[in-house]
Amino acid sequence: MLRERNILAQLTSPYLIKLHYAFQTRNYYCLVIDLCTGGELFYYLQKYQVFKMANAKLLIAEVVCALEFLHQNNILFRDLKPENILVDESGHIKLTDFGLCKTNFGRDDFTNSFVGSPEYMSPEILLEKSYSYSVDFFTLGTLLYEMVVGIPPFYNEDKIRMYRDITSAPLHIPS
Repeated sequence: MLRERNILAQLTSPYLIKLHYAFQTRNYYCLVIDLCTGGELFYYLQKYQVFKMANAKLLIAEVVCALEFLHQNNILFRDLKPENILVDESGHIKLTDFGLCKTNFGRDDFTNSFVGSPEYMSPEILLEKSYSYSVDFFTLGTLLYEMVVGIPPFYNEDKIRMYRDITSAPLHIPS
């Protein structure tokens, strides 16, 4: 929680949720952030199943801007998924949920923590290999695929099979 608060307190970008105030009660730690009346990108994927390519390109471009900003500030995001992308009243995205971020992460640094959401994990994470910023771009590709196809590329209810497919199956792009 403190990592998330610190990231939000130090960074300002049109593509990141903005922290307005943080306080603690006896039982809770509270973050007052932007109200994004559009909700989660997840909602729109559930509602529309697939996006028009023009809409997907715009949303992905904004996510790229958000990731680029984080990377320039030495932050590895590691949990890009539709639930962590909010939509503001103008239809633009804002990344949220910085709990799995790796901070003070230099350009030549590597880590090997096993973190992320199953459908969006990169092969490096699943194979417990060292990884860097490329994992954020793997999940970006997974997100784009889901937007235009309607399901993550290697999705399977059987997580073991899904993990195996992520690490070794060829990518199938429907026509």
